[in-house]
Amino acid sequence: VSIESIRIDAIPFTDQYGAGWDLGSGPDVYADIADASNIVFTVDTYYLDVSPSGLPLQWSLSPAFQIPNWTTAYFVRVWDYDDFSSNDYMGSTNGFQINDVIANTGYASTLSLHNNSNTIRVVISLSWQ
Repeated sequence: VSIESIRIDAIPFTDQYGAGWDLGSGPDVYADIADASNIVFTVDTYYLDVSPSGLPLQWSLSPAFQIPNWTTAYFVRVWDYDDFSSNDYMGSTNGFQINDVIANTGYASTLSLHNNSNTIRVVISLSWQ
């Protein structure tokens, strides 16, 4: 199974202190796919000055990310890109395992993910071979 695309439907537009991610503009959003210990695949595209009306954001992955382990939990993490400093972690979805996806939905072509507070919502497109 491969992840063909990532669509971000919702992100928090302020940090935990109520401040915007960037001074005078919206966050520059990008996403990556990680397991519990390290980054597995990074999406290189980011968007400048994303506002609520700019959602959803979508990236087609080329090449598609082939999931190497069906029993490992994977997360889609969302970041605010900053040029000269460390990037700001905006949050991640709850984890998913491919074996659980098959058990719960069969061979679904899309999978909706979110975090516990529902401030991050992501849809990934899957391709089964």
